[in-house]
Amino acid sequence: IGKKTKIWTGAEHLWLKRHLKDPFVKAAKVESYRCRSAFKLLEMNERHRILWRGLRVLDCGAAPGAWSQVAVQTGCGDSFL
Repeated sequence: IGKKTKIWTGAEHLWLKRHLKDPFVKAAKVESYRCRSAFKLLEMNERHRILWRGLRVLDCGAAPGAWSQVAVQTGCGDSFL
C-alpha cells in the first residue's frame, strides 16, 4: 500500500510560512525552549512575579511542556510534569 502525501491548503501554507519567520519561534529554538509560549510565561513572571523558589507547579495538559520547563528553570521547588 502506497503512502499518501498530505496536500497543504493555502491557509496551512501561510501559517507555516508565518510560523517559521516568527522571531519567538527562532529564539525558542536557540534557547532550547519547547515552544514560543515559554516567552509569554517569562514575561508574565517578570511583570507579576508568579513563580518563586519553593512554589509547587502543576502544568495540566503539559504538551509540549514549555511552561513546566520555565517553571523548573526559574527555581520553583516541586514541578510536576
